[in-house]
Amino acid sequence: MTTPQQDPVRADAEKQQQAAMAVAAPAYVAACPGAGKTHVITNRHLQSPRQRLRKGRALISFTRVARDQMARRCRSAGRADLVQAPHFIGTLDSFLWEFLVKPRRAAQPAPRLLESWANIKALVEGTDREINLHRFPMTVDPSYPEAREAVAWDKLDYDTRQLIKDTSYSRAQWEKKIFETRKAWCDEGYLTGHEARVLALWNLRHAKTAAALLPPLLSRFAEVVVDEAQDCSAADLAILQLLHDAGLPLVLVGDPDQAIYAWRGAEPQALQSFAAQLSPAPHRLTGNWRSSPVICRLASTLRTGQRPPDTSVVRDDDIPVLVLPTRFADSGSRHLHAPTGAGIVDAFRTLAEEYAVPAKDCLVTAYKYATLPGITREKPNTKAITSLAWARTLTHTPGASGDDLARACAVAVRVLFGYWYPGETGGPDRIMAGHRLSAGQVNRTAFAFLHSLNRPGSNGDSIS
Repeated sequence: MTTPQQDPVRADAEKQQQAAMAVAAPAYVAACPGAGKTHVITNRHLQSPRQRLRKGRALISFTRVARDQMARRCRSAGRADLVQAPHFIGTLDSFLWEFLVKPRRAAQPAPRLLESWANIKALVEGTDREINLHRFPMTVDPSYPEAREAVAWDKLDYDTRQLIKDTSYSRAQWEKKIFETRKAWCDEGYLTGHEARVLALWNLRHAKTAAALLPPLLSRFAEVVVDEAQDCSAADLAILQLLHDAGLPLVLVGDPDQAIYAWRGAEPQALQSFAAQLSPAPHRLTGNWRSSPVICRLASTLRTGQRPPDTSVVRDDDIPVLVLPTRFADSGSRHLHAPTGAGIVDAFRTLAEEYAVPAKDCLVTAYKYATLPGITREKPNTKAITSLAWARTLTHTPGASGDDLARACAVAVRVLFGYWYPGETGGPDRIMAGHRLSAGQVNRTAFAFLHSLNRPGSNGDSIS
């Protein structure tokens, strides 16, 4: 029997990981699904010497979950110093904000980076109906010198489309009011990740602001590592290009076949062009530590190009995979089994019975997870009552993360402030300051409020 130490497949995958940990910047690491990208990035960081460094490394991700995982691994390895300055571990939004936007913002009003316009009561007014600003996603085209912006009308959610379906205002009129509303809030110091990108591009493209921002950045970081680089939008890549041109060493790690942010402008093909500038021959991680050989072969048939299947490192089972062809119903959003027209869940159950798969071994996941029991995430662009239902459920979910609990608390605070101070449109921090409210007391009240609510659906499908 071959031991893991003697397994040539495992040894080759580990060799690829070691090479990626040591590759010199600038570089691009093309990693397959399950290749251990976070493991490679964190271990690359852990190789930093223990003595105090003049320059640090920035580890950038697209999610707070990945950010927290990298920081946690550093602390678990006894290297809390790698989470502190001159190093930086955070999301791309926070990196752009801290180093390319905030230093050029006026101290008053205090600049504030929002996760979304949904965090404040930012209503688009002056039309025949009031709609919150967060319901209008925006795009930016960095190919224009001033980074042209527009409302992404094709990406409006269903509820928003219905709200403006019969409006008497044209899209041009709506867009004018949307940008006027956004400007008013930006003038108050509020910005989201979208505005941070627009400002970062402007700051880097203008000599005066770039001259003020780039020297501290180049002095602080010997290297910037971007995880899940396939999710970079055109604006993200334009910013990274400007940083690369300025001499900041970049290491991009990603899988172009795994992009999940196409809805907000992710451009895997543009990434390949940029990656070629960093390293003409990218370093590849082809060992999949998660999936079976069958899954690896199936995934390869969905790719563009002729790359061979990834190598399954730790599994040798040959359990077959059954792919169900599906389609959407002619009306509504019901997902159907294409050959029979039955609901996809019913078709799944029928096939499970035919193959004698017991119910306890079956799992069905749903996109509209806000309607499922035990939810632990908040669906974006939801109505206030749906967000409140999510927040109530999460506070009763054992093991909920600190970040999710903080989000749940923020939802409850917004609801309570909307009830207590209906005429005020500022963010919670401004309202607390204006009424001399203690943040600690407000948060305790918010959690007590959430815990007092009935379970969603337990009283006429409502929260009481």
